[in-house]
Amino acid sequence: MFDCAIVRLCVAENQPREGAGYDPTRPMKGWRTAWRALTQAAGVPGFRFHDLRHTFITNHAEMGTPLSVVQAQAGHLSRRMTELYTHISQRALQKAAEKYEQRKGAALERARKNLEAVQNVKPAKRAAN
Repeated sequence: MFDCAIVRLCVAENQPREGAGYDPTRPMKGWRTAWRALTQAAGVPGFRFHDLRHTFITNHAEMGTPLSVVQAQAGHLSRRMTELYTHISQRALQKAAEKYEQRKGAALERARKNLEAVQNVKPAKRAAN
């Protein structure tokens, strides 16, 4: 939902509507008023500015950015705080599971071939004493 909301916000920001939403010619009382008007015009009422922080951290985690790097970028003092901000999507979880299965399958195939190779080796004859 967060990525979709960001796109809607960008579109709404560039297309002011008459009588509703964000109007760059009319000053707002404050950033919260402007934000509410912008999210309302974008069709995502209730989308908080802070949600962008969660989106940023989650996107980096899903891309494979090391958590220590994300922690530094977000300015978190602890790894636990960064983990609280990370909301991994079902798509990313599925992709990780598929990658694991592929690697596991490849490892099992290598092990099977190694076992077959060992079983096909005939023991050397011992010299008679």
